[in-house]
Amino acid sequence: MTTPLPAPVQQWLHYLQANQRYSAHTITAYRQDLGHLVACHPDRDLATLHEADIRQALVRLHAQDMQPRSLARALAAWRSFYQWWAPQAGLATNPVAGV
Repeated sequence: MTTPLPAPVQQWLHYLQANQRYSAHTITAYRQDLGHLVACHPDRDLATLHEADIRQALVRLHAQDMQPRSLARALAAWRSFYQWWAPQAGLATNPVAGV
């Protein structure tokens, strides 16, 4: 992955590893999934993404031949990240909630 992950994503991954004791394999998968989201919107802050941006990212990944199970896992990772981060960042909504 060439796109660096923003600080909130790194903090979330650290939280999952340290506090929730997620496996290294799960952390790696989530890191990759969030990396895909960042790569789909390289010039945007994650706090500015809307539901349409999330759907657009899924379409892009599907067009790159990502399989349905992998898309579902990515969407679940994105949803979980935003559920954790949205209250901390003061976001009005979770852009992944309705997808």
